[in-house]
Amino acid sequence: MLLPAPGDHVLHHQRRWVWISRKRPSVSAAASVSS
Repeated sequence: MLLPAPGDHVLHHQRRWVWISRKRPSVSAAASVSS
């Protein structure tokens, strides 16, 4: 996984994962482990 960048990029990255996790619950679990 890419390291979170400072600023709004972090918020955008988190929102992106939230959007993906809604469609793919398994991705949400993977994201939790990565973070």
